[in-house]
Formats: sequence, structure tokens, C-alpha cells
Amino acid sequence: MKRIQVTVPWKSGLHLRMAAQLVRLTQRFTSQVALHVGNRIADTRSVLGLVLLSANPGTALEVVAHGADEHEAVVAVEEFFRLGDGDDPSDDAVGDGPVTDGPRPA
Repeated sequence: MKRIQVTVPWKSGLHLRMAAQLVRLTQRFTSQVALHVGNRIADTRSVLGLVLLSANPGTALEVVAHGADEHEAVVAVEEFFRLGDGDDPSDDAVGDGPVTDGPRPA
């Protein structure tokens, strides 16, 4: 069993899009991978479970992996959180409304 700590880096927390990306990432491994926050646990193969953790920005998560490729799984999850897996478009222009090319015709 491998355990590490990661921190949620995204301004919107561990929201739906990032949870879906984490699910896709961990599905590549045979090991069982889970995130722990306090007394809550979510299997990383469940988008709903991950979102229900309500992990806000800066939340410390414990990553626990158990299985044949647990080391590789933990390293991949750690990198996902460390790099933020690219930019987070949900954080851009929050509350700015839709972008238009000019006034709408009457």
C-alpha cells in the first residue's frame, strides 16, 4: 500500500471536469486508488464520489493506492495534482457572462 498527500490546486476545487480527468487517469492502473479527506473516502474511478468530497482549493487529500502498480498510480496522481493537469478554463472569466462579437441585432 502506498500513501501520499496532495493539495487541490484549482481555484474551483476538485470540480466535475477535473474529477473526470482524474478518473480517466486512474483507470489506466490495475491498483485500487482512493482519495481521503477527513472521514470521507472516494474511489478515484467514480466521478460522483470525487465531486462529493467537496475538496476546495488548498484542501489536503491523502492518496491511497493498493495493488500491483500502486507506485506508478500514486506517482501519476501526485503529478496530476502538482501540475494541475494544465490550465483550468473554469477559472477564467468567472461571472463575466458570454463573450459576444458585438451588439445583437434587434
